[in-house]
Amino acid sequence: MAPSTLSLFLTALMFAGVQGAVKDLDATCDAAADTCTNSVNNAIVLTCDALVSAGAKCHIKVGQDCNDPTSNSDKCVTGADCDTASSNKCLCGSGHTATASNICAPDTKFGGACTGGPDAQGNCDDTNALCSAASDGTCGCKSGYTGTDGQGCTISDNKFGGSCTADTANIQGTCADENALCSAATGGTCKCKAGYTGTDGAGCVVTANTFGGACTGGPDVKGTCVDANGVCSGATGTCDCKATYSGAVGASCVMDNQVGGTCSVSGQGSCTDTNALCTSLKCVCKDGYDGSAGGTCTKIADNTFGGSCTTTSVDAKGTCVDANAECPALTGGFCTCKANYDGYAGSGCALANKLGGKCTTMTKGTKGTCESAGAVCSMQVDGRCVMSGAKAVVASVTSLVLACIVCLLAIN
Repeated sequence: MAPSTLSLFLTALMFAGVQGAVKDLDATCDAAADTCTNSVNNAIVLTCDALVSAGAKCHIKVGQDCNDPTSNSDKCVTGADCDTASSNKCLCGSGHTATASNICAPDTKFGGACTGGPDAQGNCDDTNALCSAASDGTCGCKSGYTGTDGQGCTISDNKFGGSCTADTANIQGTCADENALCSAATGGTCKCKAGYTGTDGAGCVVTANTFGGACTGGPDVKGTCVDANGVCSGATGTCDCKATYSGAVGASCVMDNQVGGTCSVSGQGSCTDTNALCTSLKCVCKDGYDGSAGGTCTKIADNTFGGSCTTTSVDAKGTCVDANAECPALTGGFCTCKANYDGYAGSGCALANKLGGKCTTMTKGTKGTCESAGAVCSMQVDGRCVMSGAKAVVASVTSLVLACIVCLLAIN
């Protein structure tokens, strides 16, 4: 075999593997991948008949010749019969309806006949189906769902609960809603990010009774809002924060001028904490300090991530204790992590998705993107890989024992 011929042969094999196989009449098939072709008479159009109870097979489509010299009168798609008395074509029998894909959909299945509409399930089998008319209707799918002729309705791709793809796990990817995250790079499912709740086939809305979400029991009182400092804007309204407090989706209401609260004037401005600065109208801890919303800014230990450091060479390790840290200035610097590493206040530096490193997850306290054995991600977004359960206890005890050994060695 000449090299060029061999190359073409291998290429054909490669594409056959990707695109599926070519199957003959009455052969078993995969509707998602295989192509059905009649080798004896390619004028007869076949389809992969997924409605065969014993498994999908290549059968003749509705409207195609079936009583030809090769005698294929028993090879019509499920629900069809060969009209040998007249047209010699496959025609749908009683209780079935011809669809656009030229198969026969059973009554009450997607594409099949129904009653009880319009805009209601009627007698369609699938709970996510709608019958198009009160009588002589056709079963379709409600918004956000996609149907397969003769079968049912599934959540449409890129809707909440539907399939999606992304460059990496837990970003929006192909999900249609800007507040959704795709759970995996391939074969993922659209979920909602922190602070949002989704409905299958639809999108993500702010979780009810949290800041920005729907509530009842107002106006101007807490109502059903879960935050102690929240108020419901109306009898049927939206959760907001009471006077002198501010909030954000997925967060609590914080008193103005406290850490995480609104403020005015740059510098310390109106922030009550002397170690906070008013930045973009929010009180944030200044460099070298750290604090949670509504709390206080406390000094980060020198030479740890975020703590002050010195160095004799810019962007070298300097006095930072972590081997993967850098001090960005000769004086007045604060320890940061070198490329591909990340840390948090008072910690060292770790690779993303490794123990101590940044991670994301669809559910707090599950593995998410963490790669280290026994690690779980502490938060949905901007979490940290930490040890879980008994392994965390073992790790803590081990650390304590090691610390004691170091102390004893130092004493001796």
